[in-house]
Amino acid sequence: MIRATLFVLLSLSCLAGDVTAQDGGVNRFEVATIKLLAPDVQRTVGVTVYPGGRVVLSGMALKGLIGTAFQLSAWQISGDADWMTSDKYAIEARAPENSGITNFNYTLYDIEDARLRAMLQTLLIDRFHLRVHREPTPIRSRGCSRTSASS
Repeated sequence: MIRATLFVLLSLSCLAGDVTAQDGGVNRFEVATIKLLAPDVQRTVGVTVYPGGRVVLSGMALKGLIGTAFQLSAWQISGDADWMTSDKYAIEARAPENSGITNFNYTLYDIEDARLRAMLQTLLIDRFHLRVHREPTPIRSRGCSRTSASS
């Protein structure tokens, strides 16, 4: 079985391009803030999407933010430094009014609207200077088969 793995490389300069929208434009939030949270403060964790395209991600490590943006599990993200799982961030962002976002469904760590996810991808690439590389990785698996009972 082959699964895609996302390699995240951190760089001091912005080496990644923009995530391009299907209409040729670049997906960007109209306004966004990212705050590093104090480690000793109690906080809620997860994603909230409000009507109008306002997105709040709170108490999440960078690895979790990447997983949300690219719809990946933590084991599919490699190249991480210790701070990518220990430092927690709060992101508040608002999509442009003309973005046409109508799907405000979300779960604790997932955003269903592809345009909002693309905006989050662009935000993370820009602010954290991420470089993204996808490659298939072979995974060893074992199969189970059912046998008939012998008499």
